[in-house]
Amino acid sequence: MAEKIGQVLWQACFDTETGKFEWNEFVLRTIRGGKAYATMKLPWTWGKRSKKNGDFGWLDPVSPEWRRWWLLGKMPEWMDLHTTKLAALRYSKKRMEPGDFDNDEAYAKAKKSVDQMITRNRPKKKA
Repeated sequence: MAEKIGQVLWQACFDTETGKFEWNEFVLRTIRGGKAYATMKLPWTWGKRSKKNGDFGWLDPVSPEWRRWWLLGKMPEWMDLHTTKLAALRYSKKRMEPGDFDNDEAYAKAKKSVDQMITRNRPKKKA
C-alpha cells in the first residue's frame, strides 16, 4: 500500500451482541520518521474549528485511542485498515467466526449483512 497524506482508510466493525454493522473511517494525517499516522474521523475529532465560513478540520488534541500508526509499507494485519470498502468487507468476512459473537442470531445477521454489502460494493461490469 502506498501511503499518501489525506488517504481514507476503511475498517468494517460489528456489534457482537446484535450483529449490527458499522464503518470506521480513518484519514492518514502525517508521515514522519518512517511512520504513518492515521486518525479516526468522528464528531469529536473532526468538525467546525471556528465561526468562519467553511472552517472545518481536525479538533486538537485527539486522544490516542482514536489514532493509529504503523511503519511505512508494513501495516500490521490486526489493524485491518483498507483503502476500499470492498477490501475491508472481504477481510472482515474472512476473519468472522461464530465464537466472536454472543449468540448465533447475531452471527447470522452479521454474515448476511456482509454478503449483501459485498454484492452492493462490487464494481459494475462494463457492457
